[in-house]
Amino acid sequence: MPVYVRKNLMSITPDSLSNLSSDEDDYIKDPDQLIDKLPQPFRLVDKIFNRLFDIAWEICAIREAIREEERSKIRPPLYDCAVKLDDYGKALSLCESTDGRYLLIGLPNGLAVINAANQLPVASWEQSDSGFETVKACLIGVQVYFVATIDSNSVLRLFCCAYEGIHLIKVVNEDLPEGSKVVDVQLSHEGDYIAVTIENEADTWLDVFKLPCDTWLRELENAQANAIKEQKAAAESAVDKQEAGDDVANEDGTTGSVTKAVSSQPTTPRESPMPPVTIHDVQLSKPLLHMKIKPTPSVVTASTSVGNQLASFKTTDDGNIIGLGNRHIIQEQHLEMRRNVFKQFHEEQLRYLPKDVDKPKLRAQCLFLNPSLILPAGLETTADIPNSIAVAWTGSTNICHYNLIKPVKDIEGKPEVIWPCSSPVTALATSPCTSLLAIGQNDGTVTVWNKQQGIPLGVSHTSRHGEVNYLRFITAAPFERPVTQPYLQSPKVVVLVGSTDGQFCLIKCGYGEPVRVQHLDGPVIEEPEKFTVIEPLSTMPQVVLLVREMSEISLMDVSKKHVLCLAALPPGYQLSSPMKPIISQAGNAQMLYLRGDKTDDENQPNDAEESALFVFQLRSFPCLDGYLQKASQEHGPYVAHVTVQKRFDALLADRLIQQNSRQQRMQQRWSMLRGEIDNLPSRYRVSTPAIKA
Repeated sequence: MPVYVRKNLMSITPDSLSNLSSDEDDYIKDPDQLIDKLPQPFRLVDKIFNRLFDIAWEICAIREAIREEERSKIRPPLYDCAVKLDDYGKALSLCESTDGRYLLIGLPNGLAVINAANQLPVASWEQSDSGFETVKACLIGVQVYFVATIDSNSVLRLFCCAYEGIHLIKVVNEDLPEGSKVVDVQLSHEGDYIAVTIENEADTWLDVFKLPCDTWLRELENAQANAIKEQKAAAESAVDKQEAGDDVANEDGTTGSVTKAVSSQPTTPRESPMPPVTIHDVQLSKPLLHMKIKPTPSVVTASTSVGNQLASFKTTDDGNIIGLGNRHIIQEQHLEMRRNVFKQFHEEQLRYLPKDVDKPKLRAQCLFLNPSLILPAGLETTADIPNSIAVAWTGSTNICHYNLIKPVKDIEGKPEVIWPCSSPVTALATSPCTSLLAIGQNDGTVTVWNKQQGIPLGVSHTSRHGEVNYLRFITAAPFERPVTQPYLQSPKVVVLVGSTDGQFCLIKCGYGEPVRVQHLDGPVIEEPEKFTVIEPLSTMPQVVLLVREMSEISLMDVSKKHVLCLAALPPGYQLSSPMKPIISQAGNAQMLYLRGDKTDDENQPNDAEESALFVFQLRSFPCLDGYLQKASQEHGPYVAHVTVQKRFDALLADRLIQQNSRQQRMQQRWSMLRGEIDNLPSRYRVSTPAIKA
């Protein structure tokens, strides 16, 4: 430690007082002041700038080291072997069929269906007034598909694609109030229900339609049978006319030659194979409106059926007050009074708030839940069809659970159960068996719930500055996930998470295991690019298709945190609308279709089309050979207990299995406790007085 000594100590007698140094310049002074002659205000500013410069230099050094590390890594291969399809260059949307056989293409003038493997046209439906910007499909029978489309005029059309034809079922907007438009549609996995989000200038609501799939299949079979009969009758009529013409020719003296020629043929036209039958103009049954769901209020208030607070208190013993929204004690008048008091006390501060604030559009996120472990009491069913729907509205902290099995007296449904959350819900996902539920919130928190047991499997914070906008359960096949009895349900759960700030991670959690969050986007050296598409491949769930906002297309193995390859369009083309690209997998993850637009390149030929549809054959990528050999279909559903009694039996069986191990643990604990008591000093022991006879 430096010691500061006064100057001129060697002189015995100072010459004058003016030659003496002052304490401010000479005694207990800051070492920096020896070389710093700036006055105090500027000296402080100078220190701040030097500190900022040092911090910035350290950050630059760290980023340069990360860049050098990235440059030293082996770059993933880049494939630009896309095949151009000229007929569908103006595609507005793409959708793969559930079984992977076909690709549905929304065009400016209608809808087209092509074979996903060989790109041959299968069926088409033309319309000239608007283009189909949204196409969704599900499988309802053997090569029978239900298709829902939304065009540029917000008109929802329902189709049935079967027997190489597209049949219009219904235009939903015809039954809506004037000025209403459809903004979104959600389909259940098996096509039993659809949920349609509708809005107008004053309100937004959700209509749930029940689809008569069995009736449609019978009507299509009858139409096919009638078409086959008509085709046979037409063929027989043509043969009769041909035979009548031959008889006329025989009367002219050519009987012998004709008879010889006919007898030499092994078969007759009546025995020739029939060409495939195409059904036209089939009238299918209309779907029925099953339920209308309106947004729940931010605060659940009292029901009109309860006259006063005394009546509310009398109903507290039946257990229906909390969460049902029927008999709450809080009145709307009380809330209005609290708002007025708040405005009166904070009037000075409220005037600084921006007046013209654009509120986010009200949208509904919904999940159709099959009979499973998540089933609440009273919703038992034996059929493998959705029995309830979970709905979360924009900005709401509640997830409302509506029953689809019970007959409703009023078309406007009321929630059976309300699941509250700590912050507004921004994303929902469920496992294939719908027994596990993942909830993403606007503060970056993701919670994985086992609703049957009422416990969270994991709660983790995935993003600091963004909200969760993507959730997806990944199939258990690529990960080591043993099952536990009595449920065929793995103790490990893997969820893929995406956020609005570009964060991309994998959450691994399970029963009695710590939550692990694995970030998959690598070290962040700058502001990360946002992901516009995150989609696991259907037969290779550990391989995820990623599209960034700068049009980079890549395939990543999320189990190894490794980018397998990159895909690029031919020179002169770029991915159309990177923020909302038109891209889809097809053919059970064997093909990748996407639309590319022409760039402003001077070397581009003038006769090049403005846009084109390209297809990549993923099976030709060498980096995917090992994954394609182990490709598997979607993981099957877990064992579901569809009644309360079966759920109780499963829980009791689980307790009986654990009874032996519980008794052993109790004996070990008693022996450990007795050993600790024996090791205590005698003065700490409590002597038990002897009992005299």
